[in-house]
Amino acid sequence: MSLRKALKLACLDKGITQKKLALSAKMTESYLSNIFSKGEMSVRNLQKVCTALDMKVWEFCRLGDV
Repeated sequence: MSLRKALKLACLDKGITQKKLALSAKMTESYLSNIFSKGEMSVRNLQKVCTALDMKVWEFCRLGDV
């Protein structure tokens, strides 16, 4: 599963920019940018991102498997 791929697809699907996602998830843009580039994040931050995207964790993770 690729978190990087899931993030990109989820943002495209929801029509949300990286900047807006960072604000909604209460993260800094630089931290979120790091996630996009490295494809790594904690479970806690995964939940924040999923909440900001209005997705369940399993839905988000499934995007990275496609």
